[in-house]
Amino acid sequence: MARRSYQATYTRTQSSRRRPAARRTTGQPVPRTKFGPVFFIVMGVTIASAVGFLGVVASVLAGN
Repeated sequence: MARRSYQATYTRTQSSRRRPAARRTTGQPVPRTKFGPVFFIVMGVTIASAVGFLGVVASVLAGN
């Protein structure tokens, strides 16, 4: 049976492992992401529930 050499595979694996680390350490600024529609939907629901809660509190206080 022929012997296999893993040197080429090992070298390729090591260089591919090293590349992302080098790319990560460069000081490139992270691009700012714009808020998507999901953010505004969640914020709208949150504000609406807060207003509804304040309405319930006001009605309870007015009843006493």
